[in-house]
Amino acid sequence: MICAVTLAGCHTDSSGPPAVREIEIEPRSDTVVIGQSAQFTAVLEAQDIVLSGRAITWRSLDTTIATVGASGVARAVAVGDARITATAESKTDTAHIVVMPAPTAHPHASVTSLPFGGGPWGVGISQQGIVFVTQVGADGVGRVAVDSDSVAQRYHVGSGPYDVAFNAAGSKMYVTTLYDGMVRVLNPATGAVTDSYNVGAEPVRVLLGPDETKLYVTQADGRLQVVNASTKALDTTIALGNRALNDIALNASGSRLYVASVGGTVTEINTASDTVTRSYAPGGIPQDLIVGSGDSVLYVANEAGWVDVWNLKTWTRTDSIPVPGAFGLALTPDRQQLWVSAPSGGTVSVIDCATRAVIKTILVFGTPRHLVITADGTTAVLANEYGLVQIIR
Repeated sequence: MICAVTLAGCHTDSSGPPAVREIEIEPRSDTVVIGQSAQFTAVLEAQDIVLSGRAITWRSLDTTIATVGASGVARAVAVGDARITATAESKTDTAHIVVMPAPTAHPHASVTSLPFGGGPWGVGISQQGIVFVTQVGADGVGRVAVDSDSVAQRYHVGSGPYDVAFNAAGSKMYVTTLYDGMVRVLNPATGAVTDSYNVGAEPVRVLLGPDETKLYVTQADGRLQVVNASTKALDTTIALGNRALNDIALNASGSRLYVASVGGTVTEINTASDTVTRSYAPGGIPQDLIVGSGDSVLYVANEAGWVDVWNLKTWTRTDSIPVPGAFGLALTPDRQQLWVSAPSGGTVSVIDCATRAVIKTILVFGTPRHLVITADGTTAVLANEYGLVQIIR
């Protein structure tokens, strides 16, 4: 009690310690496999002051999936998604723990699942074999060490990192950040941002053009932007409808660029003049696309349930391969196999390019998105939105 002598007598200061005004759990979500644990912590604040020494009550809202102890350590019990709450005084916050199956041997492939929260989405590989995966929900990217089955480095970059591409030397990594309208250039070795391009609202995919003089950036509103890689000036804007442009791919010669729109169209661009030369409307929801052997074939994953095979010489569709929910595409270096992710089914299908038949389907669970294949053709790296990086051999 503090007293001050005044004419009014003794005054008592009864304000006491501040009450908890806000509680926030970190991380907001985590992904583990059965039997593993995740550490959650709670930050308490009052009037912009971080509090300590207050009692915190932890609780799992589904103890059949995960339990949580008094120190915030959650233990995975069964496959699923459990909510974890922390309560201090009258304030409560909620986080999620996603539990995946333990890695198992598959009859046609070996799948190693690495917990990697934040909604893994995009994945890029350099000519030197450097692999990075984006975390849209965690504002980060992570380097995947394929040889040791681990995520070796994690870097924070912008808001909503979506896609990643490399220059030929592997010294620059270009990352679109969906929510702040930027393409940032990172040093893959250090994570330092060495340059940036302000490309406007919601950039989706990014690709360096021939001779690396241009940067092609697709937008969620249907625009393809052509940016001078040196001056950062916007050279050209090509309007391709009003729906998101989901992927872009160059042919081997670099003379043609192909753009897929979720509105149901695929467009060919002359990269010398940056003008539209041809387009076709396969319908459905075109997603990833890739140019096949000899610049003669274009493969287009269609989330409506198939993979298009398009003859680029005659500009005709020659086949439609049924793959329910086809989304991401990767072609083996020998151009003999096409790997297709299907988020709706939690699978990756492998297509024989010669017979155009699905020769195996690999169950990966979760929500598989984009994938790449290493230069030796033995390994695929998959971004799984469920909170995983998966290495398939």
